[in-house]
Amino acid sequence: MISKINVVEILKRLEKETEHSKSFATTNLVFFKPYKKKFLGTFDESSFQITKQNSSMADRVPFYINGIMRAQNGNKTEIEYELLPIWLDYFGKRIFIVFLFALNFAIAKNSNKLFDYLILNIILLIVTFGVFWLEKKLKGKLENDFRELLEIE
Repeated sequence: MISKINVVEILKRLEKETEHSKSFATTNLVFFKPYKKKFLGTFDESSFQITKQNSSMADRVPFYINGIMRAQNGNKTEIEYELLPIWLDYFGKRIFIVFLFALNFAIAKNSNKLFDYLILNIILLIVTFGVFWLEKKLKGKLENDFRELLEIE
């Protein structure tokens, strides 16, 4: 993809908007931490790994952007990037949800109240779909904010 700005300007913008951290996967697990910059991660003249800062559980993005940049003729820059999961957060949610379903099944197996089991499973399904929907929405917002910051066409 092509950015309308040159590499020097991209580096200035990343410096202004990115808090440096070599391990954003664990730093991003801190809850209710006020932040001054929009992104968290590392970058240099040719590559970057950044994710969005979070101040609460509701806006945690379990993805990061990994990419490279190359200067092109004129004031443009070629940027290749991909959104990758932060493994601990991304799979941690999925394992926890599976655990909740297994726990619910184990409890219901020893109980004769099938109706309670069904109601709890329906609630768990609704919460699960809500979590995945929110995750997808936050992933799109991360990419949009990144594209807006670097003016990627």
